[in-house]
Amino acid sequence: MDYDVLVVGGGVAGLSTAISVKKEAEKKGKEISVALIEKGSAIGSHIVSGNCFMPRYLGELFPDWEKMDNPPPLRTKVAREEFHFLLSEKRKLTMPHFMMPKDLRNEGNYLISLGELCGWLGERAGEHGVDVFSGVAGAELVFGDDGAVAGVTTSDSGRLLDGSEGENFQAGVEIRAAATVLAEGARGSLTETVISRFGLREGAKETPTFGLGVKEVWQMPEQDHESGYLAHSYGWPTDSSTYAGGFLYKMENGLVHLGFVVGLDYQNPFISPYEEFQKWKTHPEIRKHLEGGACLKYGARVLNESGFNGLPKLNFPGGLLVGCSAGLLNVLKIKGAHNAMKSGIQAGQHLASHVLEGESLDEFDRDIKEGPIGQELYESRHFRGGFRAGRAAGLLNAAISTFSRGKLAFSLPHSGKDCDSTQPASAHTPPVYPPKDGVLTFDILENLSRSGTHHAEGQPKHLVIKPAQLSAPQQSLKDFAGIEERFCPAKVYEFVDAPEGKKLQINSQNCIHCKTCSIKSPGEYIDWRVPQGGDGPEYTIL
Repeated sequence: MDYDVLVVGGGVAGLSTAISVKKEAEKKGKEISVALIEKGSAIGSHIVSGNCFMPRYLGELFPDWEKMDNPPPLRTKVAREEFHFLLSEKRKLTMPHFMMPKDLRNEGNYLISLGELCGWLGERAGEHGVDVFSGVAGAELVFGDDGAVAGVTTSDSGRLLDGSEGENFQAGVEIRAAATVLAEGARGSLTETVISRFGLREGAKETPTFGLGVKEVWQMPEQDHESGYLAHSYGWPTDSSTYAGGFLYKMENGLVHLGFVVGLDYQNPFISPYEEFQKWKTHPEIRKHLEGGACLKYGARVLNESGFNGLPKLNFPGGLLVGCSAGLLNVLKIKGAHNAMKSGIQAGQHLASHVLEGESLDEFDRDIKEGPIGQELYESRHFRGGFRAGRAAGLLNAAISTFSRGKLAFSLPHSGKDCDSTQPASAHTPPVYPPKDGVLTFDILENLSRSGTHHAEGQPKHLVIKPAQLSAPQQSLKDFAGIEERFCPAKVYEFVDAPEGKKLQINSQNCIHCKTCSIKSPGEYIDWRVPQGGDGPEYTIL
């Protein structure tokens, strides 16, 4: 299969790219063939996000979006917002709204399901002539004779556990394109390949850092529901050396979207981001919003937290990086979908000129970093690094960073991989996590059932230990008390009894594709590969 442009990933960035390319071609009365592949069974089925959406760039993609017959699913405008410092298991301090920095304010923004927005964008992409293929995973990159990326090969289906071909085997398809756009989201497997192969991080000022967001959606009685209410929190229950915070958004029809994000550079190997989330819900300020309701959905995903200083080069021979593959989330604003959309719009403009006029893609990196996205990220470039020195230093640095808008020459940089931040178990004590009541708090496997996760039985495991690091699990058990059992929000990793002692068991069928294991496993010893297309979680309203 041959196309002018191939987009890998059906999130906001990928879909905006595909639509933008087509619109640019339409303006010039030309035709550009565009394909988009998405590993989820449907567009939006692997999307999990807060999401408080800034419609800043939606008007560039659809100038009349508010008047469309089938408008985008932006139905709940922020009506009231609060920011809480949770001081202990019962105490809190609420920031007066007039003291809230403008970067944290959300007037004019919407509380949405990002997966639902992606579904809507997918429909619009189809209307503009994009060939959208869901349930198709990009497994490997295709390289041309000149060494440039020339497309992807999709994953096989029907292979048996040992890798042999089953009776229903179908080989992956090679899709070639003049330009390939990687829009896989944070820590995409193909993205990591091109970053390594072409040295795209060589000019970055900091090593990338990530957070893990764990989320639930609840149904509440509508009579007591304050639609449009938004709250963020910082502090309890995590220790002062761990960067973390929560969000709670009340949408239409009695839906509450809430979640907790933990920076993966945490030090204590006994921390469980999932358990921190469950514990956070027991605080009176959070609990009161959930009483009388029921949990409907669950999911988790890593997110970029590096900002401007961690950006790689965004163009490579044969293609571009957009959205969270590029690391465009603004951790201070707690938002990234608007930048994902803008990066897709700009990518479409460059791609159309590349295909129709033979122009180079080399200017894309500069245009993003010197344009509105880069300017926004530059202003908050010092924010995240300060929290490496603890909560007090982090808050002081955040205040200085917010005031200086990124202009100060000094900073507290992030250095080293997130897995290198983990300290030996002997230096820490386990946090106390309360037992689950099945009403407010839930066992991890109970919540996993709400994710809709499914992987076809008998296929090769998509989570494997790298050949050069086969002894890493035993070393992890010795040094970090088996951190794998706690960082995973889906109970994929377990140390079980065996004749030779404890051994690591990988329950790949539980995987919700959050990518945490590829970041936080000691020495990054887990190789995260795509399973066959269509497998994984089935997120609907997340």
